Amino acid sequence: MCSNLEAISHAPFVEIKSLKCTKPKELIYRIAITPPIRSSGSGDNEIYSPRKGDILMLLHSRPSDDSDLIQDQQSHRLCEVFKDEFVVLPPYNYVIMASGEINISKDTRKGRANSRLLANFLMSTINYNRIFKALSIGLARGGNLGVIQKVLRPDSMTNAILNCISARQCRHKKSINLIWGPPGTRKTKTITGLVWLLDQLGCRTLICAPTNAAVREVVSRLLKLLKEFSAISPCRMGDVVLLGNEKRLKVTDDLQDVFLDYRAKKLVECFALLTGWKHCLSSVLEFFIDGVSIYKQDLHYKKILREEKGRDWANKAEDADIDEESFVSFAKREFSSLVKKFTTCFGTLHRHLPRDAFSDDNCKKIYNLIDSLECFKNLLSKEEGFSNLEEIFESPYQDAMSLAETTSFEQCNSSTEFNLRHTRAYCCQMLKMLEKSLNITSLSGKS
Repeated sequence: MCSNLEAISHAPFVEIKSLKCTKPKELIYRIAITPPIRSSGSGDNEIYSPRKGDILMLLHSRPSDDSDLIQDQQSHRLCEVFKDEFVVLPPYNYVIMASGEINISKDTRKGRANSRLLANFLMSTINYNRIFKALSIGLARGGNLGVIQKVLRPDSMTNAILNCISARQCRHKKSINLIWGPPGTRKTKTITGLVWLLDQLGCRTLICAPTNAAVREVVSRLLKLLKEFSAISPCRMGDVVLLGNEKRLKVTDDLQDVFLDYRAKKLVECFALLTGWKHCLSSVLEFFIDGVSIYKQDLHYKKILREEKGRDWANKAEDADIDEESFVSFAKREFSSLVKKFTTCFGTLHRHLPRDAFSDDNCKKIYNLIDSLECFKNLLSKEEGFSNLEEIFESPYQDAMSLAETTSFEQCNSSTEFNLRHTRAYCCQMLKMLEKSLNITSLSGKS
């Protein structure tokens, strides 16, 4: 309806010769039209004659485009052809049902020229009514559903799925199974479900299609299935790879995570010397164990920079009082940066590495560790209990190892100092464990 209104200037129309209201309460009118000729507005020069079920718009003149309907600041009536000339009516006479009352002037009633009224065709409701009746549950129950069941549930889908699952155990045999059916019979959904099932069974599957649009559709539905049934959140995408030309495939944001070129770029960063996962792991552990030493080195480095600027001694003393950062402030700033890099790096590995390279068990350990790191960062953001923060960082974490067996790392009623020692000990333990258990193959480049 909307698209037809936009193209109303090209719609076929007929001129109403006379109009009479026969049933005012039901808004039923009887019209007589001028015998139709070839409509100049019709794209294929057909002679238009109204038919039962046609939706018409009544206008006093032909619009040049759809904006004319708004500019004249008048309301326009829509009407449906209720009866046509094939239902015991004189030629070129019709019965219409209007959307509202139509103001009938004497000129219109008598069919005078100065009261021209046009009926512009918009659409036919016949097909929509048939579809609505076909979808009616009451009618469907009383009819023969055999044809519908055969079309919507063809045996080819069932046979193809069963043969494909059994064929994975018979590598010496080559089999081809065709899934066929008319549009809308869930062929793509069946293939997607089959690929997901094969993935759960540990099978590698190559999906090919004659068009890029078909490839995108299968991948989109497969990713939707993976996210829906994923036991770990966020969902792992490493076992799905999309190959092809990025421009021709029109890779969108939802498919970017499985596109090969994008994945290679992200993983290279996670294996680089200064941004890789090993560096992130060791940096956080080093901060927990030698945080005070790192702080003192940072102060010494800043002091050297000030001296190299050639300032006088008075300014140096002044700057030392102003610029020297406390250990608490340094710990908050440095640890927040380390946690952000750690979370980003291991989140990328979790999303892009296959399960064989990065086990679910290690993923759970890492996300538990990330939760504890966030807890420690929140504890540092408090404004209390920092009188002995340097002492907490300088103390051996093994002294508090027994506290790490506690299952809860959330904020509790105990002191901030207790929670800091508790969480630091647990994080150190987990970092040491991951250093030994993680065995991810290094990458030398995109190739």
